[in-house]
Amino acid sequence: FIFPNWRVLKIDESRFLGGYIIAARRMVHLFGYNIEIETTPFFRQDGAVTCCAQANILMLSHLLALKHGNRPIRIKEMAGGSDHETQYPTKGLDYEDMMDILSRNHIKTLMQKISYDDSNETVLSEVRGTVKAHIRSGLPVILLIRRHAVLIVGFREEEDADVFFFYDDSGALIQELEGNQNDDQNKNDQYDHFISSCKWNYLKDYVNKTRETVRLLIPFHERVFADYIDIHGRTEYFEKELMRQGNGNRFLMQHKRFFLAKNTECKAFIRKNIIHTDAFDKEVRDFLSASLPLYLWCLEFVSQDTVFIFFIDTTYNMIDMTKNIFLNTDMTPFIVSERFHTLTRIQTEKVEKERIPSFPYVEVVENEEMKDEAETEQPASSYRPLKQPAPLSAPLTQVERHEEGEKEKGTGTSDKKEENDGSIRMDH
Repeated sequence: FIFPNWRVLKIDESRFLGGYIIAARRMVHLFGYNIEIETTPFFRQDGAVTCCAQANILMLSHLLALKHGNRPIRIKEMAGGSDHETQYPTKGLDYEDMMDILSRNHIKTLMQKISYDDSNETVLSEVRGTVKAHIRSGLPVILLIRRHAVLIVGFREEEDADVFFFYDDSGALIQELEGNQNDDQNKNDQYDHFISSCKWNYLKDYVNKTRETVRLLIPFHERVFADYIDIHGRTEYFEKELMRQGNGNRFLMQHKRFFLAKNTECKAFIRKNIIHTDAFDKEVRDFLSASLPLYLWCLEFVSQDTVFIFFIDTTYNMIDMTKNIFLNTDMTPFIVSERFHTLTRIQTEKVEKERIPSFPYVEVVENEEMKDEAETEQPASSYRPLKQPAPLSAPLTQVERHEEGEKEKGTGTSDKKEENDGSIRMDH
């Protein structure tokens, strides 16, 4: 696995500007110190034991493990079973095999498809809304296209067409999307094209042009029984009612966002960001003291420059259309001071070498300090242990810059990605 550190890594391309990615906290160990980073695990296939299908299952399960506490899937757990391969090099997996592996490892998935026969705007809108809602919830989505699998890990919202960010372990889809562009112009040593972008309209155009079916494997939490499509459909009625309120003025719901969050996170968010606590004192107390499902659907929207949020039960029977799904008292949304942040903002400026923090126990030894050591065959600059290391009682995220005695808060590093050996497996 490669763990890019999004606290330091910056992408120097405008297409990632304003984009967000699923990231989880992970502890890494450098020079005897524990340092916390924000990362999205990346796994690269070897073309023998693993191809793109297995690589995406591994990336998805390890991200869920870091983000939500799921048990990560191991390579050997993907072999065996009536329809699974037992010989190597691997021949790949189809989407049913992938869903079976995820299910056997307690990761519930929903398969949605975009096909030529039913690629109308309603279907496309429902699929896109489902993908965005699950990405916001910290649930990556496996995209199966061109006999290849990639992992959608983030997106950027646009008025006409959303842009999705994906991990491509072999680079096959990246090469297809960017192959007609100048290689030198698109090369970025900071991330080496392990992540790229794709407009949502590309999927629709691809299906209409090739008449092939595009599939998406969308993971669910085990204790969530109401899906996005049902939640979205039921809230449309309340949206119409809200628009009629307010002394005849239209209560227009703008910038709507659906996502899943733990009830503890929702309660902490309300306690910190609620507005007009006097008017909503009882409603807030009822919500904070209520016994709630582990995960809640959240509907956040903006109206008249004010942020509102609903919390929705995820455990009701979707066939029962009589149950009140809203957890807010009297179905009144809470007014909050800011939006509920669930993703990590992608940074789009390169980090200058001078701004990268140094680490405890290490300093750079320049040429002048090595003039008296001509007998050694060391490079022009090398790394040496410090004579007096920083005290271990320092905060985990604080590192000491020993060059000028300054202190600055820092982060970890990202592992360097191996160069592609040219072996690209297209089959999933």
